[in-house]
Amino acid sequence: MHPDLQWLAGFVVAIIGIVGGVIMRDRQIMDKITQSYDRVNDRMSQAEDRLNERITKVQQDYVRRDDVKNAMSNFESSINQMREELRETNRRIDMFLASLTKKD
Repeated sequence: MHPDLQWLAGFVVAIIGIVGGVIMRDRQIMDKITQSYDRVNDRMSQAEDRLNERITKVQQDYVRRDDVKNAMSNFESSINQMREELRETNRRIDMFLASLTKKD
């Protein structure tokens, strides 16, 4: 084989080796990136699940301030209404007792 052709063949083999090495390295790097992305995605999913569980627990265990305020307002109005009804009943009982004592 001619020395120039040997040099050219060696050069072509070297270029193919270098290009092949670069391609192989890029694929390995992409695989590592993909694996890292998958791990991060799994961690984020787990963190999101824990956060959603915590939000659900808080919603179940606690009430909103507005809800408590509305419930207390309804409770107070019910008590005030019962107080007025009791006063009216006491007034009627007093009138009935007064009418009984006047007859005697």
